[in-house]
Amino acid sequence: IAVDKLGDPAAKKKAENLLAQIKAGADFGALAKANSSDQGSAVNNGDLGFAGHGVYVPEFDKALYALQLNQVSAPVKTEFGYHIIKLLEIKKADVPSFDSVKAQLTAEVHQAKLDAAFGDLVSKINEQAASSDSLVDLAKAHNLSISHSGLLGRAGGIGDFSNKDLLATAFNDESIKDRKVSSGVATSPTRMMWIQATQYLPVKPLTLAVATPNIRSTLQLQGALVLAKTKADQVAAALNAGKSVAEASATFGIVFQSMGEVGRQNGLPSPLLSQAAFSLQPPSAGRLNATTVKVPSGVTIVAVSRVVDDSAAVTPEQRTQLQTSLSQLRGQQELDDYVEYLKNQAKVEKFTAKAKTGI
Repeated sequence: IAVDKLGDPAAKKKAENLLAQIKAGADFGALAKANSSDQGSAVNNGDLGFAGHGVYVPEFDKALYALQLNQVSAPVKTEFGYHIIKLLEIKKADVPSFDSVKAQLTAEVHQAKLDAAFGDLVSKINEQAASSDSLVDLAKAHNLSISHSGLLGRAGGIGDFSNKDLLATAFNDESIKDRKVSSGVATSPTRMMWIQATQYLPVKPLTLAVATPNIRSTLQLQGALVLAKTKADQVAAALNAGKSVAEASATFGIVFQSMGEVGRQNGLPSPLLSQAAFSLQPPSAGRLNATTVKVPSGVTIVAVSRVVDDSAAVTPEQRTQLQTSLSQLRGQQELDDYVEYLKNQAKVEKFTAKAKTGI
């Protein structure tokens, strides 16, 4: 039972009253269903399912793991309000056998050895690079391949030569002035590169004849974006003032695309559009709420005709399925913990607790 919509004194008093009813014999689940402000658990009579250590905020977690089986806690205050917790069941986590994780452990130990050997080799090459004037000699000494970038601008090239860390190293003052071999630069988790500048051409101003086409296209694009934003704002304002999509299309000569019902995680072509759509207030019946969004291709108008609250449509079976999925995720975390235990040869037993919460 969770109470978080009242002032602190009122919430605490309500929690204490509910606790008194529980002690007098009232059914915990019925009270949770009728009184809890946590709608997700209230529909299940306050049942939160199983949870391992650290799933809840510290105050709740501490109170939960201090309870005996079927014991009910005193009101517990957290940042979310007051809670009454009942411990329903304690289940020992399924700890896998050593044989079942032996292959995983072997692979991890092998990878750790490879990572250590790779790190030692990189350190050795870096030490030699610091005193070397020739990338060719360094490559021969360690049987490394050499790639030539050709003339490369600060915007980079293709492949490894587009890596931002590599470009930062290539154009730092030391590389340009001294032409020394650089320290290693990681271009991927398994790839390290050392670079040496062989030629450097200083930046020089473009002539007007060369720069004019670029300047013209840049100004044209900037002007087009300003006009597009102005028109999009006018369309959004018209929709917000009560015009229909058909009226706005006819007035401004634009075409809208209906996306149907969409969720937060799917349905719209970009996160920017989803964020804009779900930031709008639900419109009144027959009206639209609209806004504009700058996207890489220009400006998009996002209009919402209605908001569907389908939380009540979630069936008990779906909630159970979600709880099962969460339990599986927690189980994987516990497996990872067990792998660490095996590595460190520590004896560990894990338990999870099933609780009902109130207030």
